[in-house]
Amino acid sequence: MTEKTLLYDILEYDEIIRRILQVTTPLNGPTGYPVEIQYYAPNDCEPPKIGIVITEHSSNGSGDHSVFDRLIDQNTTYQEFEDMLHGEDSLNRAVALCINASNNHTSYEVERKKAAEWKQSLEDENPF
Repeated sequence: MTEKTLLYDILEYDEIIRRILQVTTPLNGPTGYPVEIQYYAPNDCEPPKIGIVITEHSSNGSGDHSVFDRLIDQNTTYQEFEDMLHGEDSLNRAVALCINASNNHTSYEVERKKAAEWKQSLEDENPF
């Protein structure tokens, strides 16, 4: 499999959605972070698209906003999909930060900043 291998050539739509569901399952329940998996099949010449959105409900009334938003289409490579699920700026990381925010009664942004500071402190301690 090469870096340019297209996702739709390897996985069926239901398997793609199933893998997304496996990563987002921890957000089931009253976390304040609803997950939407959108299947766009307009029945024209384009293959379906699959969208993933995680929204943060604001407790202070400032409005809901997306903390993770990606679209998978016919040009998405298998490697891009894997990176989207488990890479540096991944769905898996977003879910973990949402869970931390829910458990700590903070926001996604607060938890993202704490994670970045923790990572930086580790790099400062061990620069090699």
